[in-house]
Amino acid sequence: MSHTHFNTKKSKGHLKFTERELIEQWLKEDKKQAEIARLLGRNKSTISREIKRGTVVQISQGKKVEKYLADFGEVTYLKNRQRSQSKGMQAYSGRFWYKLKKAHHNGVFKGKKRTHNIKTFVMSYALKHPKERVPCFKTVYRYIRQNALCIKPHDLPMMYRLKPR
Repeated sequence: MSHTHFNTKKSKGHLKFTERELIEQWLKEDKKQAEIARLLGRNKSTISREIKRGTVVQISQGKKVEKYLADFGEVTYLKNRQRSQSKGMQAYSGRFWYKLKKAHHNGVFKGKKRTHNIKTFVMSYALKHPKERVPCFKTVYRYIRQNALCIKPHDLPMMYRLKPR
């Protein structure tokens, strides 16, 4: 039994600038979005989102006219793409990372002097410094597993109690 009603096209990734130029050209020729999608081998919703992204309002002969511009679509795409990428540890407060390192060196997280685990440290720091951007405890544990911090997994008793996903 064949399922011909399913969309089995492989994703082609992001639109290229040349495809945006073709969309602009075909819209000037009054082609429909569905026809443009078929000509490019893309999904109709991809074309619809691209047209929405690259549409600008221009004033022509005293009237507001909406027009798709490939250049504007490309600039908007690049700006959104840059914002979507993770900033890593730099996205969070530098003072938080310093205090975490200092707490680790003072033995706050291990041994008989242990007063905090990572979760309680993060939560108490966030309460004391509400204006700073503080990562959640799972993010801190992820950085520990990646060896991005001076803290190692074997230094923390709670690391071994957390269930793996």
